[in-house]
Amino acid sequence: MPNMQLNISPASSAGSDDSLSSSIGIFGGDHEGTFTCAGMYSHLSANCDLGYFFLLDIMVYIRLDTGLGICFSGLHGHGGTGAVCLRGSLRPYDYCVIVVGYPVRDLIEGTNVLPFATLPGSQPHQRELRFSPEWTPNV
Repeated sequence: MPNMQLNISPASSAGSDDSLSSSIGIFGGDHEGTFTCAGMYSHLSANCDLGYFFLLDIMVYIRLDTGLGICFSGLHGHGGTGAVCLRGSLRPYDYCVIVVGYPVRDLIEGTNVLPFATLPGSQPHQRELRFSPEWTPNV
């Protein structure tokens, strides 16, 4: 995934009205989706809950443990919660980092032929398996 987005969000206190949109902007609220992969890293006190990611169409939630990587279709309903410190006070280093990867724009929009995998072949044009616009959801 050549297009990367870095989401950094501090933990919230239990019962606070903080939302993800206050720390990660529009990506904490409604946004246009595409095929997405994400990797999680958290540095939280023992009294903090890591948060959860939801795939709404299939009614699944995933605990956002450090080191977790997920790939999903962002075209369907999805969302998440930030980390929450359930008791005690927040520490300055209580935060979550999520690295989000997106495919290249041409693949999303279906406007170009893109190399997908290498194949055995003697000629340059035989060495690639390509995505053509017909393989994309927008055609």
